[in-house]
Amino acid sequence: MGIPKFFRWLTRRYPLILQNVQKEEDVPPIDNLYLDLNGIVHNSIHGNDASRHEKVSKLEDFDEVWVAIMNAIDEIVHTIKPQKILLLAVDGVAPRAKMNQQRARRFRSAKDAQELKNKLKEEGKDAPDLFDTNAISPGTQFMHDLCKQLHFFIQYKLATDPLYQKLTKIFVSDGTVPGEGEHKMMDFIRQAKSKPDYDPNTRHCFYGADADLIMLSLVTHEPHFIIIREEHIIKKNKQGGVQRVDQKKQVNYQVIYINILREYFQLEYQDLKEKMKTPFDLERIIDDFVFFCFFIGNDFLPSLSALDIAEGSLDGLISLYRKLLPKMDSYITETGSIHWDKAEPFIQMLGSHEHQTFSSRISQMRQPKGQEKKTTRTVVRINENDVLIDRQEEITRLIKDRITEKKIKKIKTLAEKSKDKSYKKMQLIKKYTEEQIDDEKYHLLKIKYQEILRRQKNNGSDEFKGQEIEVSESIKILIKEIDETHLSDLNVDDIDDGEISDVDEKEIDVKSIDDRILKQKIVMTENQGPQQDLIEKYLSMNVEFMKKFVKLYAIDPQSAKAMFYQSKVKIDIQTVEGQQQKKRMLKKYLEGLQWVLFYYYRGAQHWRWYYPYHYAPMISDIGENIVHNYLDGQRTISLFEIDENCSQVNQPYTPFQQLLSILPARSAKLLPQPYSQIILGELRKYFPDDFELDLNGRSLPWEAVCLIPFVDEKIFLDSECILFQSRQLDQAENHRNVVKFDFLAYSYNDLVAKKSEITILESSLKDMRSIRKCFDEEIIHEYANVGQASFQPRLLNGVISPQKDFPSLTWLEVKSISFDKVYIQQVGFKRLMLNIQPSQHEIEPEDLERYAKSFLQRQKEGFYIGFPFQIEGLPHKFEDDYKVYSIYDDQYQKKETLRLHISDQRLDGGRYGKMIERAEYKLKEQGIQLVNPIAFVTFARIQSVRYDKKLKKYHKYYNELTETLPLCMIMNNRHNDHYLNVNQRCDQYLKSLKVGSEIVCLNAPVYGLMGKISSVDYKRNAVKVEFDKEAEQSKIHDPFLGKTCVQNENFIRKDQIIKFYRERAVEEKLQLKAGVLNRITSSFLVVYEEPVTNQRFVIELGLNIKNYLKKVHIPHYVRHVVLDDEEFYKRKFEMRDDSQHSFGNSERRRQWEYSEECLKILIEYKEKYPEVFDQVHKCIKQDIHILSLNELFTKQSLPNAYQRIRSIADWISSLSISKLPYVSLGFESLQQDLLHKIQNYQDHIKENKLSIQLKVKKYEYFLVSGIFAESFPYWGLPFSDKVADDFNVGDRVMNLNSSKREYVPFGFRGTVVGKTRDEVLVMFDDQFLGGTDLNGQCQKYKGCQLNPNYLLNLTHKFKSILKKDKNIILSFQEMPMTESELNTLIKVQKKEQKLELHNSNSNSLGYTKSAETQSYSQIKVQKSKQKDYHSDFESSEQSKTQEESSSSHRKVSYVPKNNKEEQKIKSDQGSNYEKKKSNNGDSSQKKWVPKAKQNQEEEKINTIVE
Repeated sequence: MGIPKFFRWLTRRYPLILQNVQKEEDVPPIDNLYLDLNGIVHNSIHGNDASRHEKVSKLEDFDEVWVAIMNAIDEIVHTIKPQKILLLAVDGVAPRAKMNQQRARRFRSAKDAQELKNKLKEEGKDAPDLFDTNAISPGTQFMHDLCKQLHFFIQYKLATDPLYQKLTKIFVSDGTVPGEGEHKMMDFIRQAKSKPDYDPNTRHCFYGADADLIMLSLVTHEPHFIIIREEHIIKKNKQGGVQRVDQKKQVNYQVIYINILREYFQLEYQDLKEKMKTPFDLERIIDDFVFFCFFIGNDFLPSLSALDIAEGSLDGLISLYRKLLPKMDSYITETGSIHWDKAEPFIQMLGSHEHQTFSSRISQMRQPKGQEKKTTRTVVRINENDVLIDRQEEITRLIKDRITEKKIKKIKTLAEKSKDKSYKKMQLIKKYTEEQIDDEKYHLLKIKYQEILRRQKNNGSDEFKGQEIEVSESIKILIKEIDETHLSDLNVDDIDDGEISDVDEKEIDVKSIDDRILKQKIVMTENQGPQQDLIEKYLSMNVEFMKKFVKLYAIDPQSAKAMFYQSKVKIDIQTVEGQQQKKRMLKKYLEGLQWVLFYYYRGAQHWRWYYPYHYAPMISDIGENIVHNYLDGQRTISLFEIDENCSQVNQPYTPFQQLLSILPARSAKLLPQPYSQIILGELRKYFPDDFELDLNGRSLPWEAVCLIPFVDEKIFLDSECILFQSRQLDQAENHRNVVKFDFLAYSYNDLVAKKSEITILESSLKDMRSIRKCFDEEIIHEYANVGQASFQPRLLNGVISPQKDFPSLTWLEVKSISFDKVYIQQVGFKRLMLNIQPSQHEIEPEDLERYAKSFLQRQKEGFYIGFPFQIEGLPHKFEDDYKVYSIYDDQYQKKETLRLHISDQRLDGGRYGKMIERAEYKLKEQGIQLVNPIAFVTFARIQSVRYDKKLKKYHKYYNELTETLPLCMIMNNRHNDHYLNVNQRCDQYLKSLKVGSEIVCLNAPVYGLMGKISSVDYKRNAVKVEFDKEAEQSKIHDPFLGKTCVQNENFIRKDQIIKFYRERAVEEKLQLKAGVLNRITSSFLVVYEEPVTNQRFVIELGLNIKNYLKKVHIPHYVRHVVLDDEEFYKRKFEMRDDSQHSFGNSERRRQWEYSEECLKILIEYKEKYPEVFDQVHKCIKQDIHILSLNELFTKQSLPNAYQRIRSIADWISSLSISKLPYVSLGFESLQQDLLHKIQNYQDHIKENKLSIQLKVKKYEYFLVSGIFAESFPYWGLPFSDKVADDFNVGDRVMNLNSSKREYVPFGFRGTVVGKTRDEVLVMFDDQFLGGTDLNGQCQKYKGCQLNPNYLLNLTHKFKSILKKDKNIILSFQEMPMTESELNTLIKVQKKEQKLELHNSNSNSLGYTKSAETQSYSQIKVQKSKQKDYHSDFESSEQSKTQEESSSSHRKVSYVPKNNKEEQKIKSDQGSNYEKKKSNNGDSSQKKWVPKAKQNQEEEKINTIVE
């Protein structure tokens, strides 16, 4: 949890510390990766998504959850790519101080869940039994199983993933090891730093969403540290209708750079260096920063009620510290110890602002219902409990507010242009010319302006004091004589209404006013006043108390404090006993601050210590002579007073003891059954189902204090002992109740896998294959020393900073900083601005020209953008307000030559000025302030590395889109060994290859075989490759395996034929108006608010079976098709857009079609709820995207409307389609039985141990052009770019990209079983953890959807080999073809060559692809005599026989991306038809007639081609 709102504050104040990770190259190299798995587990269970939580709750086993957790871990590992250490840490038993917060949080969630359940039952709805998230606690069966799965996951990855195999050690600290996950990671670093061989330049990475990870990384004093976290996106769930699951949703990661945060601190405090009494030490300043952040909040102590980040408290703390720092002779903290004599002045300064903070907060605090300020609008009293808004008065108020906003904007504009004072003078003269001033104001105004004029003329002397100016219009003359600089700044009253634009009706949210009035009318109709729920009750109590407290504090602070302690803590401080109790409370809080700081620096100092109060004391009380009053003259705290009801033994609780202490009664089932006797028996008072909440000066419900009783340790442990006397734990329960201080370390050992006695490890997942043991295990005992060592506030010797691969603020010269204030969601933040001066290349015009010329020689001058990162760019143009210098390629030279073109800058329209404004605005959001920018550069950033077949070398590929930046933001130097430097790969590819890397052979005799680089021969430009013949021969190599399985099969049975109808036919049948069908089958939202709870509901009334923006749909219910020429001619007059678009527009050839099952749902929908269809049409006409409830049900009372819309939503949710997942547009796949046939064919080969005999030696030499090795960063393939349609169903492929975060093993072989518009569906031969079942079509963990560029098409290559050497084909087949089959294949190859030649000559038809590149849907049509139906409803009413004969048949293909592909469809279809003259009618008419059926041999050839 950590510090509330801290992450948002930190990233707003220091904006450059945060980076959104868009690709793997965005993360610098990391040595050690530490994962706190608590967040991953919660996200896999619920992820703040009700639909996911409900889905998990219905699972019969948790394999799906385990796989989700494993894949999440693996995705992070492959994003970061650690090079030395991986540590997985699961929360174990926490210290007692943390358990209090855990207990409160769990009791609160149980209370909220029960209230929701009761509410649903009152409404007559089913309340689902959801998975109890309290099970994510040490000691439960769920966590015990999770720990088993984590160990299997590491063992599996060590057996299959080279990234894990290269790691030095992998540590697993499961739930049996006590301590929170993040503090286990801290202790690991603490122990590592204490070793003499520790590398001071180790690069660390934490994973986790808790804000306290930032604090933890700072106290390590490690300069090379980053934190990766998932971007927090608030999912706005719909409260009704379809909740479609996005199965391909990609996680967005963010990286926080601690090294940049340290540099920000250096810049922020370095101006105090000369003023300080003590030597400037950044490490000690960081320690003090961590300390005073604890006042804002932490997981172990209640936060001080007067401090809130959203109110600017943390900005205020920093300001106070900066004021105090020059006066201090030492820092506040040292190696985790707080020097309270140094902290006292800081706390006293903080306490002096206490009343001011409360006063400011009470004015902004949200008022409870019925108590809002009524002075801001006119209201009409209806009865005692209700108030009705006057509509016209409310509109008038909003118009006035809008006018004021525009005036303020006008004032800001004038101020920016330095015209505000001159404008004010003009307005005053105008005012006193046009207006008559009454006598009462005349004399006062006259004296005011005379005094201003006197000060102006005599610089403040009394020469003109009291002098009268005898003119009839004295005030007007006075103002004219006054210099405008002596006038005050503008205010809103100085701006005339005529000086701003009128307020348009659209600018006023009249609809929201009407909705509020309607809500009140509903309440009046039901004769009920607004019912206050519990939150409103607590809010009312909170506001009432705060008003009294603030009012009393202003008069008598001591009485106000007495009121606080009496009300909150039940301590009467006006008595002697009360003073003693208060003193104890203050001392415990001081102890708590020291305990927390020690916990961060050294680990848990005492496992049983805790703060025994629900509230923190008043800040102003803490600073009262701390050393003398509370510490008996001691400057520091080293010993902690343990509560009298706690054991003095410094040991953690057992898991069951912790569960007993933190679980609410409704979660008692998570403990062994006898423990429920304790919870529900004599100790029931410690487990209340209902309890009070106290907002304690806050406004948000989740910030409320849960007033539940503290656990009495002695009573609890005594009850457990009595329980054990009657019943001992069984073996399984004992395993769950273990506490140990040991890590388990894994390391890859290839020798273990090669032993004669192979150890097979059974999979812990039901459907996952077993693995070979190939690792060593080691138990690490160092964690037993937790709490003894401490981080030191210094950098270790040998630290190199900045680190060459990390971003840094030092890459540009930052000479000064400033601050501005930014408001986000009405919360103000101070933002630190880096002031960037012009670069040395733009001072004079000749400097810019000289700099531009330096880029004419390639690679001679560095050019890096993306400050503070260093990303390579390619400059295109330099310009200032005088000249433009453009760099271009001279195409008339034989060699690549760059030229410079110089032209004058055109200043028409203020282009250059606008360029400056845009740059300043954009960079300001990043915390960068430009100081008089002079020159700009237009560039393209590097995108990838590609292979040039002609030159036979890799080259850099830059983005086609250009960007423009001020020249001062360009960096010219980057370390040669920077991880993004690809110059070596492009210039000397052989040197970029690493020994031990896996490669794929590209030479014909060994095409597709895998090996490892043994050595590199630079003289021969070759590599020596080592082959593991046994491993290679165990794979399936047959390049025609897929074709063999699918030939001579009917791809669609009669019972699988699906009828589809075009949109026009469905609309005619259902009598729908244009556009209604499209809208009702996609998304149609209705929004309303319930009047009692004021809760906003979003209801989905659309069926959501398609979403064109996301390019997804639900198969078998709807499909997106492309019409061929014949069908297009038939329907061109039926399409409504003929009058709007030209005939050749390719967009008109695409349309949605709907199946019979979809039609049945639509018919039922319209019969049940016809009003929805009527309103959809109105929305289309009025261009409304979201409808309000009163607009949907115009003729119904609102209470009935609420019931009606819930009825519609429930009906839609009950449909079977509402639970189906989306698939990508253009989804085509083989039938499930054919996938099983391919799988059975592979199983037959493996079971009978059929294998090929590789004709290679163990070591072979290959030219570098004959192999492919993965490269990172900027992965590149030595082939041309491919698209999905370059692959056919049945093709055998290999994966060549394992560098992506969605890991697929390098060299994995599989069969193409389908494709979408952009990707290829592959069923791999072997399982891998990230694999799927392709929506239930294939075996689990074998399916995957991949970018076609990542695949090597083995079938295509071996087809080209076939005509050269048949023996090569036979050598790669486990079940070799017969001579006849080979001859048939050769005939097919010749036929394809002729077809390609024919296509290349058919320029008029635009043939661009061979007939082989057909989609699976096209193959289906050719193979199946029973094609997909496409009928009008008239034909569907006829008999089945007539329907089959009269249905309009056509091909359903992929959507072409350009006109050439559309012409290709025409060419493919034209090859199978003949044009003949019609026997009747005009002889010029042409008719498409199918060719005669071919003989069986030709059919066989066609099958193989397909």
